[in-house]
Amino acid sequence: MFDYIDDFARDTYKLWGAIGLSTRGISMNLWEGLIAETNRNRELKKEYDNIPAGAFEARAIQIDIDRAEEAMNSGNVVAMLKIYNTLKDNK
Repeated sequence: MFDYIDDFARDTYKLWGAIGLSTRGISMNLWEGLIAETNRNRELKKEYDNIPAGAFEARAIQIDIDRAEEAMNSGNVVAMLKIYNTLKDNK
């Protein structure tokens, strides 16, 4: 009945536990990973700002960045996990 909670707990442990996050070969915790992805998305947004047809994607990335900052400021771990995965998928 609550298998999804076990999956979430396991995924959370992977991110917060000894395994940590792996970004470009560097082991880091969720906080550091979220900061790194937020910074990467800021750079990505700059690229879309320079493309005439990139306004929509630039705005979508800015919304994700704002959500990441809100999650970090609130300390909401669930929101941080969700937005980390969203930021990671932005290309």
